[in-house]
Amino acid sequence: MCRACQDLFEYLNEGGWDVLSARCCDFLRTAPVSSRVIDVTDLGGSALSNARLRAALNGVALPLFGGDLRDDWCLIGQRHVGQALGQGNLLRVAESGFAQCAIATSEDGRLGFSWAGEFLPRYSGILHFLESSAVWFDHRGWFYADLVSLSDPESVLSILPECEPIREASGEYVNWWMGDEYAIYAEPHIASPVPSPLIVSVLAKRQETALALKEELDERVQGQRPS
Repeated sequence: MCRACQDLFEYLNEGGWDVLSARCCDFLRTAPVSSRVIDVTDLGGSALSNARLRAALNGVALPLFGGDLRDDWCLIGQRHVGQALGQGNLLRVAESGFAQCAIATSEDGRLGFSWAGEFLPRYSGILHFLESSAVWFDHRGWFYADLVSLSDPESVLSILPECEPIREASGEYVNWWMGDEYAIYAEPHIASPVPSPLIVSVLAKRQETALALKEELDERVQGQRPS
């Protein structure tokens, strides 16, 4: 275990659940990979108000299992000090392993992406990003029933009313709903300057129910789907 991951593990064992959900604590205990880069700058006070958690996360590399950054990893902290992001008062707080964008926070604490100096807000803060990543981790092995571009997810939610919002993993732009057998995830495209349309992922716990649900969604939900 790398030193950064060890610090995080110690923090979680000493009461990290006071800030994070049990799901997120389990994700952070289980998922971090040994960071190949440990010389990262501090996240900074404006990125995360909890100084203890900020220090514990710094230098940790997290695998990402879904959404536009799926099959990627995210290094918390930054390796390149003093890089201007173009739009004032943005703080780089993480970097993707493969996506060519900065992961930054704004003055109000929102977390988003910056490709060429602009700021595309996606999460209400780092905690929201971690909680959403933890839900993806929880749904490894589930099956995609649909992946569809929609102005809003209401047409999907009406078909799966048993799916309730996951409050800690949801916000203004990125949202989760979950039931016993199904889960729904909605996010804007990673490079889109506007929050609509949304990419809506529908997951099912079992393959047979995913196939049956796909037929119903194809028939009842009108939207653009990948070929």
